[in-house]
Amino acid sequence: MILRPPNPLIAEHRVPAGELAERVRYFYGNKVKFAVDVEHGRVAVGADAHLDLQRLLVDSGSDPRRVWGASYFPGRDRADCVEFQSKINVRPLQGNPGLDIADPELREQIRRITFALMGEGERI
Repeated sequence: MILRPPNPLIAEHRVPAGELAERVRYFYGNKVKFAVDVEHGRVAVGADAHLDLQRLLVDSGSDPRRVWGASYFPGRDRADCVEFQSKINVRPLQGNPGLDIADPELREQIRRITFALMGEGERI
């Protein structure tokens, strides 16, 4: 049996645990990739590539300069459940030369949005 991937979703409110769990299990087993629009406080969740999630947000009105990539790891503690690494984060002209988001304030903003919409590392 071939499993169809779950559709990525855009969330402005808390993602239901079952929806999140489905995407975690399908794509990586221990994490889910997401893109976050820090201007509008919303996320796109559940694809194999951050670029696809960024595109989904941009196509629905987000400014690409305000969309960043990260991964969420349910089951890790609050301090370690968000990783800020993605190819879409490489933006030398915005002061971010590498895969990791360098700006601590931006990281904290992304962490707050993640905690509100996806969780704080709780097991699902």
